[in-house]
Amino acid sequence: DVLAAPEVAGVSKVTADTVTLRVTVTVRPGRQWGVERALNQRILEKFDEHGILAPYPHGLLARE
Repeated sequence: DVLAAPEVAGVSKVTADTVTLRVTVTVRPGRQWGVERALNQRILEKFDEHGILAPYPHGLLARE
């Protein structure tokens, strides 16, 4: 579904709860959502492999 290599512009925003990466990918029409989910999954897997903890909004987690 991916028609060209992704272009990674890098980190575009950092807040206390998020890190926003700017990536542009050319895909077949109507396939953008599936490709987006797969790309997000791969990014999270690479973060995990390298011991990078993804930020999360602390207020959304249940307290023990």
